[in-house]
Amino acid sequence: MKRCRKLHALICLLLAWLSSSSSSSGTAQAAFQPEQPLLFNFFTGANESWFEYPETAIGGNYTIPTLLERPQVGIAISGGGFRAATLGLGWLRALYMLNITSAARYLTSNSGASWLNAAFSFQDKVPLDAFLGPYI
Repeated sequence: MKRCRKLHALICLLLAWLSSSSSSSGTAQAAFQPEQPLLFNFFTGANESWFEYPETAIGGNYTIPTLLERPQVGIAISGGGFRAATLGLGWLRALYMLNITSAARYLTSNSGASWLNAAFSFQDKVPLDAFLGPYI
């Protein structure tokens, strides 16, 4: 519990520092004041036999039912800057064409490939066919 309170305080201090930075006119901005307290849940024990991931725990508060319907398949895209994002786009395009991305339970990435992952996972302005582009 102490760790959670320390982390909560650290995050609040960081947000206050970020929001109080000087603007271009040289006047200080007001500190960030959340409308409600920031709450965090920490799940430990992922390497233990008893552990259930919260999003797939049946009957849990964080269960995502559509994940339970998918096979235990994950896609990982490695980092490496812009090259990783470009290469990852080709991989995602191929996996999408094979109908694997819609069947995967998780999509994870690090470093440069995270830019691609964020755009792929959260964009909803265009169909995925158009987003991923044509196979040439």
